[in-house]
Amino acid sequence: MSVRSYLRSLVFRELSKRVKIFLYNMEDKNMKTYLDKLQVLHKSDHYLVVNKDFDVVINDNDEDRLSLCKQVAHRYPELVNTDLGHGLYIVHRLDYSTSGVTLIGVHKKAVSEAAKMFEKRKTRKFYLAIVRGHISEPKLEINLSIGKDTRPEYKQLKMCTPRKEYCGQPRASSTR
Repeated sequence: MSVRSYLRSLVFRELSKRVKIFLYNMEDKNMKTYLDKLQVLHKSDHYLVVNKDFDVVINDNDEDRLSLCKQVAHRYPELVNTDLGHGLYIVHRLDYSTSGVTLIGVHKKAVSEAAKMFEKRKTRKFYLAIVRGHISEPKLEINLSIGKDTRPEYKQLKMCTPRKEYCGQPRASSTR
């Protein structure tokens, strides 16, 4: 094993330990603890760009459940449009378990223009995954169903693969 490979594996092992410690000791995200923790990346007259935290829904009708829409409305009440179901022009969505940049239109024309860009595929999304092991190819496609982890002691870990007996309701998934 080369020095470079050894150092890379050592860094990965340390990073993996820290990620596991973080995941298993997560603070519950609720209205009381996370409403004020919205990270704003950019704000203009047309768009608001925020970092959606993992394990936060985009919107929800339950007034006690934390959502990105509630975080934005709390920070920027002037952006809330009462004619909209959840008050905001969300341009695109991220899954509950996914964190990342989310674009919100400040007005109807802005969201219309952004939606056209997404529809015409003039935008690009990038995903970063922390993986265990080594990937042999620079690009690959993963076709593996994803299901809900049904173990009560791992309630914060939302996803698993059907190779595990505790994987419930697996659905087809493909990633390139």
